[in-house]
Amino acid sequence: MKPIVKVLMSIAILAVLVIGFYYITKTISAVTGKSILGWLIKTDVDENEDQKLNDFAKCLSEKGVVLYVNGNCPHCKNQENDFGSGLKYLNIVECTKTPEVCEEKWPSWVPAWEIPGKEDFVYGRQSFEKLSELTGCELQ
Repeated sequence: MKPIVKVLMSIAILAVLVIGFYYITKTISAVTGKSILGWLIKTDVDENEDQKLNDFAKCLSEKGVVLYVNGNCPHCKNQENDFGSGLKYLNIVECTKTPEVCEEKWPSWVPAWEIPGKEDFVYGRQSFEKLSELTGCELQ
């Protein structure tokens, strides 16, 4: 095999590997909300922030707050990503998986927050400050 062919094949293989790595990390980031470096380099600040989000999400759940989402909704995914590791503590209703619950409650669009004591849903992606104001939970 000629040397130029070997070089071209090496470049082609390298290009395929780089493109594959790019798409894999892009998918991981889209699903987890963290960049690949966020998984490799963990700092104390990240752990403290995670704990704050966990505590905030727990408080929302304890107060009976429910987040209604749809798996195809990018705003819903962004709202979920805002909570990071605290997401597992939220009361979440996935309307595509439990349509009977959403039909009964009937949020007109998602994301929708059901907050006890409020007559209507709070619609759209909410900031932590707004959720704190509506629920009394504090992000410390």
